[in-house]
Amino acid sequence: MKAQTLLLAVIIVAFLAPQSSTAQFKEYSGSGDDILLVEKPDSDLPALLVIRGNSSSGFFSVSSYDENQEQIDLLVNTTNPYSGIVPVDLPVGTNTKMLEITATGSWVVNVYSIGSAPKVSSGSPKSDEGDNLLWIEGEASLASISGNSASSHFAVEAFDGNGNYSKLLVNTTDPYSGKVMLPKGTLLLKISAVGSWSVSLQ
Repeated sequence: MKAQTLLLAVIIVAFLAPQSSTAQFKEYSGSGDDILLVEKPDSDLPALLVIRGNSSSGFFSVSSYDENQEQIDLLVNTTNPYSGIVPVDLPVGTNTKMLEITATGSWVVNVYSIGSAPKVSSGSPKSDEGDNLLWIEGEASLASISGNSASSHFAVEAFDGNGNYSKLLVNTTDPYSGKVMLPKGTLLLKISAVGSWSVSLQ
């Protein structure tokens, strides 16, 4: 799919059909190791996975694979109880067909449209905890970011409106509080975090 077509499709999903964009598309649940054949709302677009599991603090990982069983990404890798939001096929160019779950105990994976990402704007900062993906509404050139009080790994990545990777804004294992420049055209912020964080835009 061409970049302009991708951008148009994402905007339509997020803004012209808000009820469907926030609706859960698919839910998968189970216990222990498993291989999931997953569907996305649109195979040509990235999607959001809301993942919960590992309540017993064993080892828990989730990896995405394409139709040829080639690994695309390691989405979750932890020994802590996990609850977070992660994108698949972002940046664009891949098409997730399977998820490999390595787990002890029960887990749940909910699939949503990329347009369901929580919104952040210059007039509406966002605070949360754990992994997430934020959709920038309106114009913004600067981001004030804080988080990682427990000194785990904390990263914030920027993606443009075509789903392309733009810049690594934050990447640290120390508690963080700072202001960074957003690349022109930034639409999405991917947050990798343990614990609480906040993002405010200007």
